[in-house]
Amino acid sequence: MIRRLSGPERIWLNADPEGAPFALSIVVPGQGSTQGLQAALSAAAKANPGARAVLGHGLWSPRWTAGPLPALQTLAQAPQPGPLDWMPRAPFQLAVAPGPTLVFTAHHGLMDGRGLWHMAQEVFRSWRGEPLLGGQDDIDDRSLIQQGMPSPTPGRYPAPTGTHQGGGRPIWAHVYLPGPQSRLLPRLAHAIALHARGRHGAETLRFDVPVDLRSGQHSTANLTGIASLEVAAEASLDQIHAELQRVLEGKQAHGWLKKAQEVRWLPHWAIPGLVRKRTQADLAESRFPNAGVLSNLGRVDLQTLTAPGFTPSTCYWIPPCGPNTTAFVGLMGDGQGLHLSIVMPEGLSNKGRLDALISDIQAALV
Repeated sequence: MIRRLSGPERIWLNADPEGAPFALSIVVPGQGSTQGLQAALSAAAKANPGARAVLGHGLWSPRWTAGPLPALQTLAQAPQPGPLDWMPRAPFQLAVAPGPTLVFTAHHGLMDGRGLWHMAQEVFRSWRGEPLLGGQDDIDDRSLIQQGMPSPTPGRYPAPTGTHQGGGRPIWAHVYLPGPQSRLLPRLAHAIALHARGRHGAETLRFDVPVDLRSGQHSTANLTGIASLEVAAEASLDQIHAELQRVLEGKQAHGWLKKAQEVRWLPHWAIPGLVRKRTQADLAESRFPNAGVLSNLGRVDLQTLTAPGFTPSTCYWIPPCGPNTTAFVGLMGDGQGLHLSIVMPEGLSNKGRLDALISDIQAALV
């Protein structure tokens, strides 16, 4: 056994029974050869058990157990903006598309963004013949819960693009913004809030900000909490920036982990029905747990993604999307500019609404 399922992992594993996998990808376009990549993947997976995990059966619920070493997969083409219908069902997968383009993908129930990034880095270390860091993948987020942390207050908020109009297929959009950027998350929240005001008027919105809770551990596991950023209708950029700093310093993300542990006491077979019921209510009312998820994986040092015969041209990531996701925005810089990816259900992105949102975000960030 690698580890028992935590509360958040139970939630994420049941976010996709009726849609695409609740998975995320890190994409590395480049030039050159992939010779030696399978051997590098095998060595990295041996050192990081989470990369070869499969969902096994336990007395009360499934658990992550060690499976076979992953085999390199192939894609007919590199990921393209549009429907996320190419996402694999495997817990973790490394695929190669023409270019070559390397695509690291993991289900969010197994890995978070930092966990998948750690695995990608391990593959490249192995590919270059460098020592591996390994992964403490038996750690789960229960060990990160701190006493006295308040649980988050639930709420219901509108989606920034308006009412849900049916259909839950995830749609992905991607833009590249050249040049340096600063105060990205506050500016992003400000831009989305201003866009939403055109559809909902003066209403306070909540944005969820994933927070990496690792304390020096190297792990592929999902060790992310969530801090909630409240944005009043008339809030200025400086006020949003100050509020974001306050909630990050206040350990809200640990409180979310505490709240999520309540799911641990539910039989795993009962969770899909509860998730489905909550999702149906969200879609019917067009009110959701948040108005968006904003996540910045930071600036990539492309030198860490080189290998003998392979040179990366850039790197970006694709966030996960569930049926009641409002807008999951993922950011990543490559030293020359900013990659911005947004995933949304089709029912919230259709009729040009996703394009309009992206246009307003670009205008605010450029």
